[in-house]
Amino acid sequence: MVRAVLLIIIFVLTQSSIAHAINEKDKPKKPRQQVSAFLARCRADLEGCTNKISDISLEMVSNVADQSWCPTAETDDPKAVTPKTVDWLTAHPELATKPTDEGIKTALRGLYPCKR
Repeated sequence: MVRAVLLIIIFVLTQSSIAHAINEKDKPKKPRQQVSAFLARCRADLEGCTNKISDISLEMVSNVADQSWCPTAETDDPKAVTPKTVDWLTAHPELATKPTDEGIKTALRGLYPCKR
């Protein structure tokens, strides 16, 4: 009897997990924010931009395989990096339709290239 109850519970849990996975798959994907929208948001919320740029910078620093940029002492100060990054992105309108993360990474690589 206990075994039958356990089998029923496992069956119900499995079915609900499958249903949840199907529902998640069917949800429309949220479009990624573009650089142009990010820059517009920066004009209204520079602190939010600072957080985003800082997050991307930390992600790039933690990826030791990514040697496409060379962070400096300045990159440790998000308040110094943010206006430079925003200015750099503003000066490169060709990136306006790129995803924000990609644009920020491109800007950081442009601002802090490795001297080889």
